[in-house]
Amino acid sequence: MDMTSTRDATGRNTAEERLRMGSEWATLVVGDREARVRVTGPELDPARPHLFPSIGEYPIYDAFVYQAMLADEPRNAVFREAIARQAPGATVLEIGCGPDLFWSLCAADAGADRVVAIESLEDSARRAEKLARDRAPGRISVVPGLSTEVTLAERAGLCVAEVVGCIGGSEGMARVIEDARERLLSPGAQVVPHRVRTLAATVCLADLMPDGPGVSESVVPYVQSVFRAADSFFDLRMCVGGIGYDAIRSTTGDVEDLRFNDGDFRQSGELRLTATRPGGVDGLLLWLDLQGRRGGEHLDTLATETNWLPVYVPLLAGERISLAPGDVIELEVSCELSADGVHPEYRFAGTVRHADGRRVPVTAESLYGGSAFRQSPLHEALFGAAEPAGPARDGRAGQPSDAAAVRP
Repeated sequence: MDMTSTRDATGRNTAEERLRMGSEWATLVVGDREARVRVTGPELDPARPHLFPSIGEYPIYDAFVYQAMLADEPRNAVFREAIARQAPGATVLEIGCGPDLFWSLCAADAGADRVVAIESLEDSARRAEKLARDRAPGRISVVPGLSTEVTLAERAGLCVAEVVGCIGGSEGMARVIEDARERLLSPGAQVVPHRVRTLAATVCLADLMPDGPGVSESVVPYVQSVFRAADSFFDLRMCVGGIGYDAIRSTTGDVEDLRFNDGDFRQSGELRLTATRPGGVDGLLLWLDLQGRRGGEHLDTLATETNWLPVYVPLLAGERISLAPGDVIELEVSCELSADGVHPEYRFAGTVRHADGRRVPVTAESLYGGSAFRQSPLHEALFGAAEPAGPARDGRAGQPSDAAAVRP
């Protein structure tokens, strides 16, 4: 998103100018500070490019989110097939069962000998316990708490952990599975999913959203909840829905390769993307390639509509990035755990190498929390500056639809 001028090459107003000309805004409040977020309309249109905050790593779940996950058939088919193949006769552990016990019930129905389900959100754990009593009495035990803190009487031979983020490892699954193998799983236990890769390519968000970035009014409470979970305003991770492979402008490469049954968690290394289409580029698009079991089918979340929306990571350079086919962006990817020791933070640093030999330094980052606010062009256009909170607060920045399931 080029913010160096107020008009683009066609003479139209840029996103920055359009924002100054007037838009609807909602007020967000965190402690004694408030900021504004640009609102595009009452509801998002899933068929058009739209923004949604990455919420699973905080964790923020409500009735709408849980229902959307239950209805996500591409995701469900991959997990269901892997569980049906591996659960019969096994002691099964589900990490993060939610209130619906979806995979625990699936494992019990497939013939698991015993199922233990762990859930960290108190309200969800209570609802899961009731469901277990009603649907599978004596076959499923629900344990409230974090999987990294609970202890179990018996080790499991199969672990189902849908702790996969929109960036594969962003919900801390690598750390969760490492701990589970040390304390909760038997030697040789299998994990579902088997493998999660996070892929990357270049994209131009300014072209996807020519009227400038914004969120629908229905999404504002989720943005508010992420800030409250982090206890600060920061450049939060934003997903882009309503797009597919036709949005990318380069070859693809791996950011992460998490092989949970091989104990191989690669979350750093070199990323080399070659331009395939001419034009401006303002960010990286990250999405998943997920495999439920070894030898099973793959789910590509950019080719298939799922709840794992692609993540947009703004590229920062000293000038507008315009690429011709054959130009290359070379990045070093680094990943370090955040202060909580569970959730990773991703950084990219490297060079845009043009065919004529010219080189432009470029960086990017997608952090769990604590970063500067309005540092990237996306976040500068999407949000107003944080200021001391005033007496008037916009009620539209409330809570998601089931506030009891949200941990703000």
